[in-house]
Amino acid sequence: MPIGEYGLGSHPFLVKWLEHFQTKDIESVKKKLGIDTREFSVFWHSPDQFRNRAVFTPELVAPWGIEVAPETYEDEWGIQRKLGADRNLGYVVKHPLADVESLSEYILPDPEESTRFDSLEDGIRRFKENYAIVVEIMTMFTMAWYLRGFRRLMVDFYGNPKFVEDLMERLLDFDLKMGRICVELGADLIMISGDVATQTGMMLSPSLWKRYLKYEAELVHGLKVKGGIHIIRHTDGNCMSIIKDLIDIGVDVLNPVQPDCMDPAQVKKSYGERIALYGGISVQETLPFGTIEDVVREVELRIRTCAPGGGFIIAPSNDVMEDVDVRNALALYETAMRRGCYPINV
Repeated sequence: MPIGEYGLGSHPFLVKWLEHFQTKDIESVKKKLGIDTREFSVFWHSPDQFRNRAVFTPELVAPWGIEVAPETYEDEWGIQRKLGADRNLGYVVKHPLADVESLSEYILPDPEESTRFDSLEDGIRRFKENYAIVVEIMTMFTMAWYLRGFRRLMVDFYGNPKFVEDLMERLLDFDLKMGRICVELGADLIMISGDVATQTGMMLSPSLWKRYLKYEAELVHGLKVKGGIHIIRHTDGNCMSIIKDLIDIGVDVLNPVQPDCMDPAQVKKSYGERIALYGGISVQETLPFGTIEDVVREVELRIRTCAPGGGFIIAPSNDVMEDVDVRNALALYETAMRRGCYPINV
């Protein structure tokens, strides 16, 4: 049973991993944890032309940015993020398309600029022989609300649909061009990231989801057109109502299967023959608040209910944060390595 890199840790927790193993090399940590994938976020790896003017702030979702105010950084899209009190991940404080009436003056970054892919190319040279190479790109929906603002985008879906269609088409073109280069370079899986669900259900109404789904379908089909690539769809939250839609458009893997709002065993029972599951270990309850024994029990439960027949990549259900004891996180990986071998006998 494979162990995935997704959720390995937020930046502050990666520092805790390094301290625990007394190393400065995160790659040696991944080897010790038995992780079978190597992930690259090409989408946020800005090209040299931008990086030469920017600073690297690894706590942020978009780590390359120009400092425009104290602890506030503007990425190559013009989106500004500010570090929060915990100095982790940050939050958007400026949406560059918030007040525009037309997209005619907004120029998207170049998705094919060669230096955008240098870390991926290096990673493929180093790791492809022994690990599955996963490349993350962002969904059109997520980027649209980063650019426009969530509330304004929701209003646009009803009151200004032509604006939304134009924006989605441009973002789709960006993702397709960038994603196809990743496939040509040797990526094994493309992770399409961007939440469409909350803990209690979908962010979008069924009618809006159906209108938006055509863009996701075009993206998945466009990336898989030459074959040999598998698609992971990442969304947090309870997305049970759309899993069949994702299967129908060609998604191969669902991530992260959040146990705090969906029952992984039920997802496996309902859809496990048609889609692989990735994740499954709670970062909201078990890892931060449980004992080592609690972690071991949850890992064994996921293996027992989700691994039979294959199609399960075990991992945390999102980034492991600072409030998690390293010993709990270590118990996840050690138990997975010890108990996750086929034939499953847990």
